[in-house]
Amino acid sequence: MAADSDHILLDDETNALLGTESSLPTVRPRKTREKPVVFVFLCVLIVFCVDFGNFLSVAPQTRIYEAIACRKYYEKHEPGQYRLLEDIPEDKCKIPPVQGELAFVQGLQISFEALPTVVGLLLGQFWVLLVCWFSRVMSLRAVWLGSAALFIGGGAGVALAMLMTMITDVVEARYRSTAFFQIALAIVITQFLAPLLASWMMLKGSPWNPLFLGSICATCSLPLLLIIPETVRFRDLKSHLQPTSEDEYASGEDVEDLFDTIHNSFSKPTLKHRLHLLRTAIKSVIPNRTTALILWILFIANIGSKQLSIMLLYVSTRYGIPLSTANFSLTIFAGVNIFLLLVLLPTVSRYLTVNRRYTTATKDLILSRYSIIMYTLGALCLGLAPTIATMIAGLVIYTLGSGLGSLNASMVATYVEPKHMARLYSVVSVVSMFGVFVGSPLLAGLFSLGLKMGKGWIGLPYFGITLLYGLIFVAVWFIRLPEKVNEADDGNRDSEDDRYDVETPSSSLILRSSNN
Repeated sequence: MAADSDHILLDDETNALLGTESSLPTVRPRKTREKPVVFVFLCVLIVFCVDFGNFLSVAPQTRIYEAIACRKYYEKHEPGQYRLLEDIPEDKCKIPPVQGELAFVQGLQISFEALPTVVGLLLGQFWVLLVCWFSRVMSLRAVWLGSAALFIGGGAGVALAMLMTMITDVVEARYRSTAFFQIALAIVITQFLAPLLASWMMLKGSPWNPLFLGSICATCSLPLLLIIPETVRFRDLKSHLQPTSEDEYASGEDVEDLFDTIHNSFSKPTLKHRLHLLRTAIKSVIPNRTTALILWILFIANIGSKQLSIMLLYVSTRYGIPLSTANFSLTIFAGVNIFLLLVLLPTVSRYLTVNRRYTTATKDLILSRYSIIMYTLGALCLGLAPTIATMIAGLVIYTLGSGLGSLNASMVATYVEPKHMARLYSVVSVVSMFGVFVGSPLLAGLFSLGLKMGKGWIGLPYFGITLLYGLIFVAVWFIRLPEKVNEADDGNRDSEDDRYDVETPSSSLILRSSNN
């Protein structure tokens, strides 16, 4: 009996110390697709397929839009001169009324797309094909209706938010910006390859060929979505295997408590209670002024980011070259971006984190400040560029600031608790999409206004972008990092092997799960 009693006491003490078995998540071996390197690779591959198809379609779609608008213009003002789209020389379309209508259509189309997943994006792209194919019986402005398809799944904004959240679940915090850089790298590789292929196909034949091929490439991403694993359990597992102090999570409510509060609110429909609920939700993702400032920076940056949507029109109209030739500007942008992500940023990151011993968050802040300087100077050069050579120089300078978005997306996460990451990146996505919604028609309007004011003012959109980036330049110097994040980052860095000290966008092997 004594032995049995001792055995029972020992079991009770063990359970008290270790907790019940049900309190810990079941740890099972990971499938290959659930490993961080493989998971990020799948995400990159999906982004590559979708964006390759999209960027392959940019120049031919713009040329078809231009030809349709051009034919409509001549049918109204010079009827009978041209019967078919192919009969109108492209240089006859470089007139302010046609280019203004083209910028107006594309600008509002991008804005409508920003209002509302891959299925919706594909349906929208197929609708554009339909409108262009039956352009004799359908108005060019009918392409706007294709944005309604984005209500299926929420569009690119929701897809981006889900992707960022899943990567955050699988990849540990100090390698998060690396994963984001790899996604950005996949995008710029498609920006480099797709315009080259599109230009070659347009020179060899009809612009319809690359447009159809782009839709097929984007559709190839659908099978890859079926093998993406659920990542919520990785977040729960990390919360058990990496316990934090009570103070770290004291400022936020537990998710279950929040749902209970929302449920109880139906029985307490008071304005005061609902306002308290709203303040709690907002505080979970915007806990301080610095977070609000970074979100504001993302909003302003996304207004200016849509300059690529008018780049083809700007280069083709200002310098009098065909769209198939002007498409080289996208290739230059992508080529410099690849150099930035593979060589320049990793080298500077290594210098700042190894030689200067800066934390990851501090390094991101420093790089953000220098990125916005490049953005501002580059936009000013693009607006003033009198020749193609000076335009290329301005484009190179501008592209050197392209890491700003990824750096800010990584930096804003240092201010928010891990359990609120999904909500945070949803807010980031909404803010970014709202910036696109405002920016696209704004830049299109500035482009049309510049055409009306004369050739010397055709760079007006880039002067507007320069002003916006100037505001960000001032704002980034007011960002202050929390001390507890710096201390935690220092501790994590000191505990790792030397080979994991630096985030490098080209080194996918460093993407590891915290429980491996």
